[in-house]
Amino acid sequence: MNASIPISTETPQLRLYFLDLRLRYALIVLLLGLILVETSLGKALVLASLLWLGTALVLGVKRPSDQEVDTLLAADLKALVEKALRSLDSQEMMAAPLALFAPLEPGAQGHSPAVRRRVGRDGG
Repeated sequence: MNASIPISTETPQLRLYFLDLRLRYALIVLLLGLILVETSLGKALVLASLLWLGTALVLGVKRPSDQEVDTLLAADLKALVEKALRSLDSQEMMAAPLALFAPLEPGAQGHSPAVRRRVGRDGG
Protein backbone atom coordinates (compact mmCIF):
# COMPACT_ATOMS: atom_id res chain seq x y z
CA MET A 1 0.00 0.00 0.00
CA ASN A 2 2.79 2.44 0.83
CA ALA A 3 4.51 1.71 -2.47
CA SER A 4 1.65 3.33 -4.39
CA ILE A 5 1.84 6.63 -2.49
CA PRO A 6 4.40 9.04 -3.97
CA ILE A 7 6.84 10.01 -1.24
CA SER A 8 9.18 12.95 -1.58
CA THR A 9 12.92 12.43 -1.55
CA GLU A 10 13.00 15.18 1.07
CA THR A 11 11.27 13.04 3.72
CA PRO A 12 14.31 13.09 6.06
CA GLN A 13 14.12 16.88 6.12
CA LEU A 14 10.45 16.70 7.06
CA ARG A 15 11.26 14.22 9.83
CA LEU A 16 14.02 16.52 11.06
CA TYR A 17 11.57 19.43 11.20
CA PHE A 18 9.12 17.52 13.40
CA LEU A 19 11.81 15.85 15.55
CA ASP A 20 11.27 16.30 19.28
CA LEU A 21 14.62 16.38 21.07
CA ARG A 22 13.21 16.50 24.62
CA LEU A 23 15.61 19.24 25.70
CA ARG A 24 13.83 19.55 29.03
CA TYR A 25 14.99 16.04 29.91
CA ALA A 26 18.55 16.83 28.81
CA LEU A 27 18.59 19.80 31.17
CA ILE A 28 17.24 17.66 34.02
CA VAL A 29 20.00 15.09 33.41
CA LEU A 30 22.56 17.91 33.34
CA LEU A 31 21.28 19.34 36.62
CA LEU A 32 21.30 15.91 38.23
CA GLY A 33 24.82 15.34 36.94
CA LEU A 34 25.97 18.67 38.37
CA ILE A 35 24.50 17.76 41.74
CA LEU A 36 26.30 14.41 41.69
CA VAL A 37 29.46 15.68 39.96
CA GLU A 38 31.73 14.31 42.70
CA THR A 39 30.76 10.74 41.78
CA SER A 40 31.51 8.87 38.59
CA LEU A 41 27.76 8.62 37.93
CA GLY A 42 27.49 12.40 38.09
CA LYS A 43 30.37 12.82 35.63
CA ALA A 44 28.73 10.33 33.28
CA LEU A 45 25.42 12.19 33.52
CA VAL A 46 27.10 15.53 32.75
CA LEU A 47 28.87 13.98 29.75
CA ALA A 48 25.68 12.34 28.48
CA SER A 49 23.67 15.56 28.81
CA LEU A 50 26.37 17.60 27.05
CA LEU A 51 26.38 15.08 24.18
CA TRP A 52 22.59 15.26 24.08
CA LEU A 53 22.60 19.07 23.97
CA GLY A 54 25.38 19.10 21.34
CA THR A 55 23.42 16.72 19.14
CA ALA A 56 20.33 18.89 19.56
CA LEU A 57 22.35 21.95 18.53
CA VAL A 58 23.68 20.23 15.39
CA LEU A 59 20.22 18.96 14.43
CA GLY A 60 18.74 22.39 15.12
CA VAL A 61 21.15 23.94 12.62
CA LYS A 62 20.18 21.34 9.98
CA ARG A 63 16.45 21.85 10.61
CA PRO A 64 14.67 23.31 7.57
CA SER A 65 12.87 26.64 7.83
CA ASP A 66 9.08 26.94 7.90
CA GLN A 67 9.07 28.15 4.29
CA GLU A 68 11.08 25.11 3.14
CA VAL A 69 8.75 22.74 4.98
CA ASP A 70 5.71 24.43 3.44
CA THR A 71 7.25 23.97 -0.01
CA LEU A 72 8.07 20.29 0.64
CA LEU A 73 4.61 19.54 2.02
CA ALA A 74 2.92 21.36 -0.87
CA ALA A 75 4.89 19.27 -3.37
CA ASP A 76 3.92 16.03 -1.59
CA LEU A 77 0.27 17.06 -1.31
CA LYS A 78 0.17 18.12 -4.96
CA ALA A 79 1.34 14.65 -6.00
CA LEU A 80 -1.35 13.04 -3.84
CA VAL A 81 -4.06 15.31 -5.26
CA GLU A 82 -2.97 14.51 -8.81
CA LYS A 83 -3.10 10.79 -8.06
CA ALA A 84 -6.59 11.15 -6.56
CA LEU A 85 -7.78 13.10 -9.60
CA ARG A 86 -6.49 10.38 -11.93
CA SER A 87 -8.37 7.74 -9.97
CA LEU A 88 -11.69 9.63 -10.19
CA ASP A 89 -14.09 8.95 -13.02
CA SER A 90 -14.10 12.18 -15.05
CA GLN A 91 -17.58 11.51 -16.40
CA GLU A 92 -19.10 11.60 -12.90
CA MET A 93 -17.37 14.86 -11.89
CA MET A 94 -19.39 18.00 -12.36
CA ALA A 95 -16.38 20.20 -11.56
CA ALA A 96 -12.79 19.70 -10.54
CA PRO A 97 -12.50 18.90 -6.82
CA LEU A 98 -11.19 21.61 -4.54
CA ALA A 99 -8.24 20.51 -2.41
CA LEU A 100 -7.87 22.48 0.84
CA PHE A 101 -4.44 22.29 2.42
CA ALA A 102 -5.06 24.78 5.24
CA PRO A 103 -7.72 27.17 6.49
CA LEU A 104 -8.19 30.21 4.27
CA GLU A 105 -7.02 33.43 5.80
CA PRO A 106 -9.16 36.58 5.37
CA GLY A 107 -8.03 38.44 2.27
CA ALA A 108 -6.49 35.36 0.67
CA GLN A 109 -7.14 34.59 -2.98
CA GLY A 110 -10.39 32.65 -3.25
CA HIS A 111 -11.64 33.81 0.15
CA SER A 112 -15.24 34.91 0.02
CA PRO A 113 -16.29 37.80 2.29
CA ALA A 114 -19.53 35.89 2.91
CA VAL A 115 -17.52 33.19 4.70
CA ARG A 116 -16.45 34.30 8.14
CA ARG A 117 -14.14 32.74 10.66
CA ARG A 118 -15.56 31.14 13.73
CA VAL A 119 -14.07 29.68 16.84
CA GLY A 120 -14.27 25.91 17.06
CA ARG A 121 -14.98 23.80 20.10
CA ASP A 122 -11.27 23.56 20.86
CA GLY A 123 -10.91 27.35 20.96
CA GLY A 124 -8.94 27.49 17.69
